[in-house]
Amino acid sequence: MKKLLVIAMVAFVSQIFTANTFAQDVKKVEIKAKSVEKTRGQNPHIKAQMPTTDENPQQDPALDQQKTRGKKDCSINVVNNTGFMVEVYVDGVSKGVVDAWAETTVKARTGYKTIYAITTGQTKEWFADGDCNGTYSFVLLAGGDKDK
Repeated sequence: MKKLLVIAMVAFVSQIFTANTFAQDVKKVEIKAKSVEKTRGQNPHIKAQMPTTDENPQQDPALDQQKTRGKKDCSINVVNNTGFMVEVYVDGVSKGVVDAWAETTVKARTGYKTIYAITTGQTKEWFADGDCNGTYSFVLLAGGDKDK
């Protein structure tokens, strides 16, 4: 009985250290805001806006993953350290809105290339590269302009 208890304790402690190791693998990328140019026309970073209707619902991603062995969705943490509401795009496709001074996690298909964020008022923007070779935490910072 004592031996079983010792083995259980060792297994428990090793799980704790393993969890800490994974937590340290997150790549933190801080991105400073740039002002959006007012007369630039259509935004080249945006390919698909957030849907405004319920037509054409998306298929379950699990079905695609069954067809492509070894591929999986990536989790991308977005930390909004500004006073603005920000819309997040992955490879030009809208993934949702992050509230001011909040954070969210979005999912992306394997092999994503870019993260783009823009304030809902379209005055500030952030841009960074990424991939599925790790877990990323993109921290949006105010930049040189004043932000409340």
